[in-house]
Amino acid sequence: MKLLVLLALALVAIILWKKMNAPTVRRTESGTASDTGPAAEHAVARRALDEAQQAMYARLQTALPSTMVLARPALGQIIDTGGDAARFAEVALDFAVCRKDSSPIGVIVLDDRVSDAVEQTVLAAGLRFARFRSARLPGEEEIKEAMGFL
Repeated sequence: MKLLVLLALALVAIILWKKMNAPTVRRTESGTASDTGPAAEHAVARRALDEAQQAMYARLQTALPSTMVLARPALGQIIDTGGDAARFAEVALDFAVCRKDSSPIGVIVLDDRVSDAVEQTVLAAGLRFARFRSARLPGEEEIKEAMGFL
């Protein structure tokens, strides 16, 4: 009987502990719920790449098998954008092509998703820059040429 009471008390303690450590939901000034915990109820997973980006990623892996392809990196992840270019540090690129040691070779963007100023920053860092249309993705040879593998 004592064992049963101890088990019941332990179960109650565990339930209370979990409840106290659960994510808390608070109301913002606008009245909407916001979860301060790691498992926000409003969070919805989405694809990291759109269809054109997925197709381009596959082509990059096939065309440049000796490289590491980063999808959707921030410009600041591959270039030190200190000084005036710091405003570009958080700009999301479509792809960065790197050597296996992760040193960057070049940047590939689809359509006009980044500005000409970002292109100039990439080129100023000594990297290659290629812009392709998602409506007409490049073939392997065009990719190799753009990244200097021909």
